[in-house]
Amino acid sequence: MRPKNRPSGRNAPTFIENARRAQIIDAAIEVVAEFGYTGASFVEIARHARITKSIISYHFEDKNDLLDQLVRRIYDEIWAFVEPRLTEQTTAAGRIRTYIESEFAYIEGHRSQLLALGNVLLNHRDAKGRLRLKEEAQTTVVGLLSGIFEAGQKAGEFRAFSPTVMAVAVHHAINGALDRWAQDASIPLADYARELSAIFDLATRRDSVSAAPKSALQRKAPAAARGGVSP
Repeated sequence: MRPKNRPSGRNAPTFIENARRAQIIDAAIEVVAEFGYTGASFVEIARHARITKSIISYHFEDKNDLLDQLVRRIYDEIWAFVEPRLTEQTTAAGRIRTYIESEFAYIEGHRSQLLALGNVLLNHRDAKGRLRLKEEAQTTVVGLLSGIFEAGQKAGEFRAFSPTVMAVAVHHAINGALDRWAQDASIPLADYARELSAIFDLATRRDSVSAAPKSALQRKAPAAARGGVSP
């Protein structure tokens, strides 16, 4: 259960409590990365952290609470790495490239975080059976990327396309590359970052419109609206 013996008027965790919670989450990351979602019991996490199971129960309500905090901690760390690099960019194209490169750059030195995150997102269901954390993560990332694509279109950097569809494509391309790297790290993540950055630069830049296949909206548009003549 949660600590209940804090002094009156002080609801925030103490420095020592925060340090202990961080230690437990660190141990949980390593355990999930090594033993998978089902193997991440409080007993195994306690053994890895060299503490008693009761200490984990003191700081986290249950396994669901601990894994929720694990996922949020990893995403907070990724964002802390990515966000300042994004703000340095002055163009939407630069922000998309930087987002892709920064995601891979962070994971390059945090393999356990990648493995733990993947295990939890693909297995951790709420009371309704939903992969809630995975859905929340995708909504957040797609929202961020689609916002960048929309800004780039308004600025005249990008051709016409669905910002949401392109954002989903970027998100899943990154995840697919990371899944492959988790299985086989023989290809450096920097190579994936370089190639994906090039792919989406070519796919979105304004001068690629003539070579790009027509979208569903373009195909459905009346001939007169396209400046053509109906057959």
